[in-house]
Amino acid sequence: MNQAFEGHIFKRFDQELGHIHLLILEIGSLAAYQLRRVAQALKEADLELAQQVIAKDDMVDALELKIDHAITNLVAQRNPMARDLRIIMTLHKLLTDLERVGDAAVTIAKILIQLHAEDNSDSESDNALSEESINDLCQVCHQATLVFEHAMLVLDNINIEEAKRITSKKHPKAEKFSQQQQALMAQILAEHYPIQHSIQIALLLRTLERIRDHALNIAEFTIYIAQGEDIRHPNALAILSEQSPKAPESN
Repeated sequence: MNQAFEGHIFKRFDQELGHIHLLILEIGSLAAYQLRRVAQALKEADLELAQQVIAKDDMVDALELKIDHAITNLVAQRNPMARDLRIIMTLHKLLTDLERVGDAAVTIAKILIQLHAEDNSDSESDNALSEESINDLCQVCHQATLVFEHAMLVLDNINIEEAKRITSKKHPKAEKFSQQQQALMAQILAEHYPIQHSIQIALLLRTLERIRDHALNIAEFTIYIAQGEDIRHPNALAILSEQSPKAPESN
């Protein structure tokens, strides 16, 4: 168990908090597994595998409910305060991001099925995506998965230095993802695919972008768990600081 989840007088609390942390890592691993499977389905045009990704979403949802109940019970039974409450509430917010990554894998699987259905219903074979476009899509999907898996590793180890690297705009994996995403969108537009194909691919790329955003959230929450520092929306924090009532000056 990481030190961020230890150090309480009541060891039972440590165990329960550590158990929730492990469950969070479990749902993250399941979401990453779903991403890798859907990337394989995309690469191999395996519609059966895409259907399996969709079917497995129930497991992600079930695990989400299990964690949700564990967090609710811990709050009800232990009445945590201060740092403990901060950690528990942050884990609960993390749960939402992880479940949505699982949803993203399902969305990609459905888009893949839809693209193939449109290809089969169209008599013009030139409308099908080129092999180069499919390979590039797979690369972008793979890169988004790497960013997410890196964020999960950071959460596992509560690695502040790596968490700050992920949130930096200069993070190499995030930079590469953005470059590949932009290049692929330009390529798709240049290929003059049917409008429905272009829309589906744009949705797929937007879904992958959301996965990158969820990874960013995970890194930000990791910093908050360890240090109590909220680095989300710095401009908004500055506004809140300006709006806070100032203490009266002493005479």
